[in-house]
Amino acid sequence: MNTNTISKNEKTDFWFTILKTSLKIPGAKIEREYFLRKQFSRYLNDSELKKVIETSPSIAGVSNKIIGKVANSCINWQTAQITGLSFLAGIPGGWAMAATIPADLTQFYFQSIQLIQKLAYLYGWSEIFDAEEDGTVSDESLLVLSLFFGVMFGSSQANKAIMALSENMAKEVVKRLPQKALTKYGIYNISKEVGKWIGLKVTKDSFALSVSKSIPILGGVISGGISLATMKLMSNKLIIHLKELPQATVNEIENSIIIENVEEVLEADNKDFLELEKIKCLINLMKVDKEIHPQEEKFILNIIEKSEIAFEKKITLIDDMKSVQFLNIDFKLLKSESFESISLITILLELSKIDGNFDLREKLYIKEISKQLDIENEVNELLN
Repeated sequence: MNTNTISKNEKTDFWFTILKTSLKIPGAKIEREYFLRKQFSRYLNDSELKKVIETSPSIAGVSNKIIGKVANSCINWQTAQITGLSFLAGIPGGWAMAATIPADLTQFYFQSIQLIQKLAYLYGWSEIFDAEEDGTVSDESLLVLSLFFGVMFGSSQANKAIMALSENMAKEVVKRLPQKALTKYGIYNISKEVGKWIGLKVTKDSFALSVSKSIPILGGVISGGISLATMKLMSNKLIIHLKELPQATVNEIENSIIIENVEEVLEADNKDFLELEKIKCLINLMKVDKEIHPQEEKFILNIIEKSEIAFEKKITLIDDMKSVQFLNIDFKLLKSESFESISLITILLELSKIDGNFDLREKLYIKEISKQLDIENEVNELLN
């Protein structure tokens, strides 16, 4: 295909640049056959391993228990690795984008790209990365990787796109995504979802990086580092979705096949409401231990100031911070938006650590929030 198609699209150009740069880190690409042999060699004989590689672990008869055990092992390993920066020492010529992308984000992308491949291969996907003749990663591969990131970040569009691909792969694997599908899947909106987590400022006119040292209310924690909680929750979300997908065999089909029936899901304009409810949760967390720390106040005031909610509501929130009363939270929309649920838990954890003391009352409040959002099990696993 024409590899200039995506690079010319200014809405996705920078996002793809980030992915390409991340993929230059040694070890970013996981070789499917080697990975599957290594993970299942202790459970299967040579004949069974061959079938796993030719089809998928599930089709080859590997039990869900074993697949789940291997998947959890991969998640635990990657989340442990994210605490270190040792891998950066092996980057040829240093990190090319160090001036614009914080170190915690570079390790996040490296570990996420590895984990996406591992989980995808465990749950029936063929080799994700399809190199061009010059050795660069194809645009189709970058798009598929973007879709997986979108699933991890709770993008409903990405979920539909991955499901559509899997339904076709249940017959034969689409190793190269058809050109027409690039616009069909609404990659701009998916990239916009991902951008919320990395501090990207996405507009209809440009797709430019704007990494802020502040904490965007809709984004993950940037200045404080991306937490292990975020990685664990996102990984579990990806596994849940992968388990629901049809299983595929590893046979490539023609590039000309067009995947149809993928509806674009327009984002609801609920930003003000979501920001408001998140800030109210933060205010409640600040009050719960009955010891309001100046840094906690500064943290929340900074978020209020930078939010896009109406002026009058900002003033009301500032007044609410001075009250001893807890604020009522409407969890309906937060609960329905998986990305927002993860984002809220992440920023609550960041606030709880600001005063250097993770009080039991703060811990219990975060657990209660996670219960309201239906992610109690995942959060309990992280907090216990």
